[in-house]
Formats: sequence, structure tokens, C-alpha cells
Amino acid sequence: MLFSFGGSNGHIYLAFLSPVCPEICKVGGSIKSLLYYKEDNSVIIISSRLLMVKFKAAFDKNIVPDRKVKLSISGDPESLVSIWAGKGLLATTSSEKIIRMWNLKYDENYNLTLANTNFEDRIASDLFTNIA
Repeated sequence: MLFSFGGSNGHIYLAFLSPVCPEICKVGGSIKSLLYYKEDNSVIIISSRLLMVKFKAAFDKNIVPDRKVKLSISGDPESLVSIWAGKGLLATTSSEKIIRMWNLKYDENYNLTLANTNFEDRIASDLFTNIA
């Protein structure tokens, strides 16, 4: 069994059938998201400083850095929520009126926003706080 975990200090560890969990990397800020990208055999890390790092998982249990990108959001980085919305398609939100879509396979991104129309005075002031 192989899995990774991280925390508030920005360190990422690798766990496998061993009593020792080696540190595989450190990113600036706390870990907001740690996702396994199955189709690319990679680990995607997003920190509270909005750094998205992609690590390629190798068969010898070593993690090889593949890519680093600084994300741009207008919401609160501490409230960042990330999920897979499809194969290689990452969706994020951070207490704003936008869901940001990141297509990692094709290196593209786009936004989904709330409509400007007002539905019983609710949509105009709503912010996305979570996605599933």
C-alpha cells in the first residue's frame, strides 16, 4: 500500500510497507489539497500560498517533481477547496463567485461563474464555499 500525506507545515510524506515515512518534498505554506492524478500517475499538491506542484510517482517509490504553477484566485486561499471534476480536470473554489477549472492534461483553464440574474435575492450575494 502506497499513499502520501501532508500538513500545516508544507511537508509531504510517503507511506508504504515500512515503519518509516520519508519526506518527499516541502512546499511553501500549508497543504490545502493533496490529490492523486491516476491517469498520469502523479500527485497534485496545492499550498495555501497557491502553489500547485505536480510530482510524478515512480515505480521505485521515489517522487520526481514534474511541474510548478502559481495559481491566481480572487478569494481566500485558506478556504480553498479542490476536487477532481473529471479525468485530469481539477475544480477549485475559495469563497468567491467562481469555480476555476484546471485541465492538467491539456494545460488549459477556465471559470464557471454565478449568473448575474437575481433569483429571490439569493444568487447575487452567494459565494461558492464547497464543491462535490
